[in-house]
Amino acid sequence: MSTLEKLIKNISFNALNNGITLVTGFILSIVIARLLGPEDMGVYSYCSWLLGFASVFCFLGIPNTNTRYISELNTTGQTDRMNHLFRSLLLLELGVFVIVSGVVVGAAYLFYEPDIRIYIILVAANLLPNTVFALYVSTFKGLLRFNVIAVTSLIVTPVYIVAVIVGLYLGMGITGLLVLPLVLAPPRFLLFRFFLRKSFTPTNPAGSGALDQTLKKRIFSFWYKFLILSLIDVVVFEKSEVFFLNIYADYSQIAFYTIAFSLSSKVMRLIPYSLTNIMLPIFTEKHSTGDTDGQNTIYTYSLKYLMMIIAPIFVGGVFVSTEIITNLYGIEFAPAADIFWITLLSASLAAFFGSSASLLGAMEKLSFLLAIGVVSICLNISMDLVLIPRYGIHGAAWANLIAQVFSGVVLFIFIILTIKPKIPWKDLFRIIIASVVCGLIADAVLMINGNLVFTVLAIAAAAAAYPLVLIFVGALGKNDLEIFSAVETVLPGGLRSTYRMVMGIFAKLVERSPF
Repeated sequence: MSTLEKLIKNISFNALNNGITLVTGFILSIVIARLLGPEDMGVYSYCSWLLGFASVFCFLGIPNTNTRYISELNTTGQTDRMNHLFRSLLLLELGVFVIVSGVVVGAAYLFYEPDIRIYIILVAANLLPNTVFALYVSTFKGLLRFNVIAVTSLIVTPVYIVAVIVGLYLGMGITGLLVLPLVLAPPRFLLFRFFLRKSFTPTNPAGSGALDQTLKKRIFSFWYKFLILSLIDVVVFEKSEVFFLNIYADYSQIAFYTIAFSLSSKVMRLIPYSLTNIMLPIFTEKHSTGDTDGQNTIYTYSLKYLMMIIAPIFVGGVFVSTEIITNLYGIEFAPAADIFWITLLSASLAAFFGSSASLLGAMEKLSFLLAIGVVSICLNISMDLVLIPRYGIHGAAWANLIAQVFSGVVLFIFIILTIKPKIPWKDLFRIIIASVVCGLIADAVLMINGNLVFTVLAIAAAAAAYPLVLIFVGALGKNDLEIFSAVETVLPGGLRSTYRMVMGIFAKLVERSPF
């Protein structure tokens, strides 16, 4: 299988998995918000944030390290060492879970009111499946088996959605929302275990796959740097503002901020993160085989296609943010719409620069990421302390954006100056122009009416016009269509002829483009 086919296949499965996550989160956030109301929604949002915050300490950068070296060992045919690495990291994560969960339970009795305490204890219990599943998922990523992740989601997610909706209507409340993941954890674990056994087996007798000292040193060096980066991510990427909002505001403010932040993140995870998530193993594969030219070429194309996806999402979000929030969540959640464009810009920057971080990770050059991460965390916390007490959720959104802009821009400049890849500046600018044009089309439709039906029509009209505008401004050329044609290989048989016909139409339009 060629590199392009491998990319297309794994991006498609990753997009499917992220699409499932997006749709699930989107539906459930609406249901939970409408049935719980701002106050209880805020409590649940705080518990979700605490779970994510504590999970980072359970993970300790181990899943990313696992992905990096599973990919390398798989590329070089050392499957016996892959097993050894997985088992060692699993035992390490389980030991860390015992410590972190104990701290969370202790905090529940020391710092939280009795009516909140049970929720915090359930958060501690949820750390176990989170920790174990993170290592399994990271292993499948390293093996470029994104199909396994997608299939597992397809099996488990519908059951979870139905259970949540039914439970909320029956009055299970916040407690039920935190218990359900524990109930569904055993079958999900069995699925992962089954697929892992199918994915690789030792090539040598048991015990022969021990890691040599040189590899151990490389893994340790990569791990402790990624550990620090993971702790930095707690502040910059895991809604650290919720911690300060819990001090300076009320739970309803947490609900508004969480809705805006989470919706922004979920939208970016649909396709942009489908691309950035596979970059680490792909770059690692190229780096491990010494294919520097192939590595840099993939990076160049990743920038263009990330911008091609991210720019219209951000611009469209700016135009339709108020309609989306108020029509779906209700007018009482309107304050979330005021900051949605800010959180969406933060998520857009994180997604766009994710490919750059993956490139440095594959090359084991994490020192610079650590440096800008430390500065970002100081900047983010400083802005939180300055802006949140005075401006509430608006200050929270701006604090996160400032940190994202700093870290992303500095990282990008470092890549340009040191690795010297070819940056497709003209294409990036043309994509932005096309996105603005399509945003104006959406705005024109919304001027007729701002209800849910016209919001959907506005998004559909802009999406339909987008590829045509890309072709007109010269951002979509013959080389791009040749790459996109490879998508046909992962489509169901009945859709291939239609897709081929659409690509043919686009090819004729490209030939007539003034650019």
